[in-house]
Amino acid sequence: MSYNEEMIKNNLVLPLLKDIGLNEGEIEFETNFTIRLGRGVYNLKNEDVNTVKGRLDILCKRDGKNIFILELKAEGVSLTEDDKKQGISYARLLDQMAPYVIVTNGKKTVIYDTYTGEDIEELNKDRLIKDYIPTLDEELRIRLDALKNFIGYSYDNLRKFCVINNKNILKKFCSDSTSDIEEQLKYKYIKDIYVQRQDLQHSFNEFLMQTEKTVFAIIGASGVGKTNLMCYLADNYNQEPYLFYSGSILGKSLFKEIVADFNMFFSSQETELNVFKKIASLSQIHNKNFIIFIDAIDEWIAHDKVLQINKLVKYTSALNIRLCISCNDFIWDEFTKINDVTSDLNDNLFYNTPKLVELNKEEFLELANMCHKTLGIELKAEDITRIDKNPFNIRVAYEVAYYNKTTVSIDSRVTLMKYLDSKFKKSPNKDLLYRFIDGISECILVEGKNLVHEKDIRRYIKLNINEDIPKDLYRFNILYKYMDDVGNVYNGFYFSKIRDYIIAARVLALDSIYDKEKKIKKIIEWLPNNIGVNAISYYFMTGNEQEQREVIEAIIKYDLKQQGSLLTKFLSRVSNYFSSSLKGETYRNIADHIKYIFKQFRNNSIVANEAIQSFKVFIKSEKIEQDLIEEDLIAFFEIILDNPEESFASVSSEIADILKGYDSKAGTERLCKLVRNKEHDDYVRRYIVESLSMRQSLNKTELFLDLICDTGGNVRTWVRGWYKDIEDIILRDQLLSMLDNINNTGIEQDIVVALSYSKLKSTGEGLFQRLISARFDSEVLGWMCRGLASMNYRDAIPTLINLLKENAHSRLGGQILISLGDYKAKEALEVIMELLLDAELKDTTWLTYAFSNIASEEDYAKLIKKLDGIKNNELEYLIALVLAKSANIKKYCSIIFSTILNKKIKMNKRISLLDEWALRKIHTRNENSEVWELKTNNIDNIFEPSDLELLYKLVEENNKISTVALGLIVSFENNVQKLNTVFVQILVDLREEINPRRTVLIKTPTLEKFATLIRPWLNQQLYLQNYNECFIKNCLIFCAILGDDTTLEAINDNKSRITSTIDSYWLDEIEQVICYSKKNEMILF
Repeated sequence: MSYNEEMIKNNLVLPLLKDIGLNEGEIEFETNFTIRLGRGVYNLKNEDVNTVKGRLDILCKRDGKNIFILELKAEGVSLTEDDKKQGISYARLLDQMAPYVIVTNGKKTVIYDTYTGEDIEELNKDRLIKDYIPTLDEELRIRLDALKNFIGYSYDNLRKFCVINNKNILKKFCSDSTSDIEEQLKYKYIKDIYVQRQDLQHSFNEFLMQTEKTVFAIIGASGVGKTNLMCYLADNYNQEPYLFYSGSILGKSLFKEIVADFNMFFSSQETELNVFKKIASLSQIHNKNFIIFIDAIDEWIAHDKVLQINKLVKYTSALNIRLCISCNDFIWDEFTKINDVTSDLNDNLFYNTPKLVELNKEEFLELANMCHKTLGIELKAEDITRIDKNPFNIRVAYEVAYYNKTTVSIDSRVTLMKYLDSKFKKSPNKDLLYRFIDGISECILVEGKNLVHEKDIRRYIKLNINEDIPKDLYRFNILYKYMDDVGNVYNGFYFSKIRDYIIAARVLALDSIYDKEKKIKKIIEWLPNNIGVNAISYYFMTGNEQEQREVIEAIIKYDLKQQGSLLTKFLSRVSNYFSSSLKGETYRNIADHIKYIFKQFRNNSIVANEAIQSFKVFIKSEKIEQDLIEEDLIAFFEIILDNPEESFASVSSEIADILKGYDSKAGTERLCKLVRNKEHDDYVRRYIVESLSMRQSLNKTELFLDLICDTGGNVRTWVRGWYKDIEDIILRDQLLSMLDNINNTGIEQDIVVALSYSKLKSTGEGLFQRLISARFDSEVLGWMCRGLASMNYRDAIPTLINLLKENAHSRLGGQILISLGDYKAKEALEVIMELLLDAELKDTTWLTYAFSNIASEEDYAKLIKKLDGIKNNELEYLIALVLAKSANIKKYCSIIFSTILNKKIKMNKRISLLDEWALRKIHTRNENSEVWELKTNNIDNIFEPSDLELLYKLVEENNKISTVALGLIVSFENNVQKLNTVFVQILVDLREEINPRRTVLIKTPTLEKFATLIRPWLNQQLYLQNYNECFIKNCLIFCAILGDDTTLEAINDNKSRITSTIDSYWLDEIEQVICYSKKNEMILF
């Protein structure tokens, strides 16, 4: 369709003029002239040569003055020199000359200067108002192509507007690199001392490359560098237009602010939706991204900020505008859910984003190098390991060091004192600021909360009605203000270490109390308060030896008075800051108190384990005599043996593990005495055996011969493994003689197991002769078969096959099957195949093991063919289990999957098959040790789409197998966005309690990212008012695996409510796992 002049006027030009802001009274159409003009020409005698009536198409005015005229041509009509002369002559002959002439055919638009006749594109751009170039050519072409409502909003103008707008905002946060360093230190973001956060930068680049999700969120605690990262991303995102806003300076309406900014610079007066539509259209036409950065949405004063952000996400997601936000992790959950329904923000969130945390060692060293170059301050190498890696804390330390010409002291109270002084001296009333932060700190301490209501602060500080908290405290990033969705305002400290310093040094005034007993009394008074403990911990970590000694003494007194165990938790928290020399001086008091706690809480394995862990942390010092430590570790064993509670004994393994590092003769003798005492619990004695296993001062053969005949089966089980290290012919013959003369099945069995480690060739013959003697119990015979297989004594195979035929349905038959499998005895395959088809055989576990170890691919094919057409659920399960153990498991996945999904098969067998299949998927068998080891290469891509499809189907069943499948999905689903959505839905709907002993997660890179994202949601669930026992238990199990310190805080805040639903002891176990879980490649709970 081609547009004529009238259509161009009505469809393109008029909407354009209205967008400019011209009203109908300022637009005149088809203005007539009764003079010779345009194509009419005067002759030299000033006589009419050709008299015509001129008519200009459109004349535009403002305030009664002519601004420009428009000459319209039909689409397809070329613009000529005559068209130019006609328009210019019209403009010049008006009573008041119009400064501009615009000639357009809809597709091409040319703007002329009426005075010079030149194309305006050739003019000096400085002549144009506000540095904006009229771009009607581009905009009319866009209107003609798309009939969209544009004017003034060209891509170039959009970029210019963004540059000006961003400059006005970013100058409040970013320093000018050309300024001197003292001027730069006034700002948050200093380019020359900013360290790139590679993980987040990589994730941001991934976000820009994908098109599915439109929101990128930077989440982290106060002081970890969120604003710096936002400034860095914006500063380096200079190829495409973007807008930058900060919640710390935003008004109550984000939309009014954005629209006001645009309408101030552009001629047209737009609604909020039209602004976003125009941004989107221009970006899409030029195939560019447009990003809106909003920093610190948690600091935004708008009480409806959650609703506004989600409204913004609706616009940006619909129009494919990108949104990058930052938020404190403390309140992030409020933005992701509205009235318990997933928010638009959450639905459009790019999930492949790690949480912003403190600097790692490499980042810290890079920062230290930058500060050395820029500030001239060098960090001592010995300080690197113990320094807090929080970026805000580091900034404070370097800034104070720079201004005071001192060395960097990151953990010093003096550093924070000087930092606050340097900030407050910029204010006209320094004392007033101190009055407020002291009062607010005391209010926080008394209330025991990180954030306190502003009404409580006003009441506590006794503010007048006209008196407010000074704005400088927010401007200096000392205080942090948060407004909830109903307008309640809460205040807290931007950085907790400043709060702890003020409470310790100014509110409690611990620095100023010189009477030791008074100070200890003051410390004890605030130990029941969590905020108080944080402040006292800070006081300890920054204290001298005397101050640390007083804190330890106070905590011990508090524990004794309250019959508590605070010292063990405290030591774990402050271990890196403990003076080495003080450890030596106070060792006896601390060690004795830990032993007191250990004994006092012998019925509580959680506290007992805390005691051992804190002792383990505490003893890492060269100042403590090693013999003293060994004596106390043995004393822990003695306490356990004198108090043989089962839960108490569970920490024996940890004690044994620590004791392996010690080897005094006195300690060895003491341990040997304990382990030889048969009146003691053999469960504990077996760990004493373990603690002795590496000692050079021990006569191992002598103790082995004593303990291999011990009445305690646990002791024998542990000591029999020593044989492989101490074997000789004499010892071997002694064991064979014992085997012939001892009439005790348990001892005989352990002797046989010990002999199975033999490397002497004649041992196999000796064991075989005893096998065929028929003198021994079937249990011992079974272990003889296993021992012969481990020695690869192949002469025994025919005998084992005959024994299998006679004992197929017994435990002995199972032991023989294991042995034949270990032999890889091909000659036994026919008998094993027949047993596989035996419907009466109940225990098939070792049958499938033997077959899979022996069979070739051809044997598998024969087995499948034999079972073809047989409709028997048990046989279907059996063959699937065999196939799951195949080396070529991928080939048989369809059969395995079909069986796992078969609901007619018993649940425990379906779970067993799923476990077996998963084991083979994520492990590989070491050919040398024949031990199953976790795969390490490309572990996050082990599961294929079809594998995950199976797991999702199992989860939908909402039964016991669903809980097993969920753990696998969480470990291996690489689509973190899908995983997050599915996980929340599954956990909310799941009717089965997850068995914590079956929950196994593999630490893949995906799991690490998922843990960062889901952890806030899990923590949030602990604050729910009405607990469903099944749901909260399942949440807590995943909290144990994926949680961190924030999870412990959430548990602590809600402990009374949680324990009203579930057992407190069970909850203690969860906390223990979070605190002390080892960072292995596999997480087991």
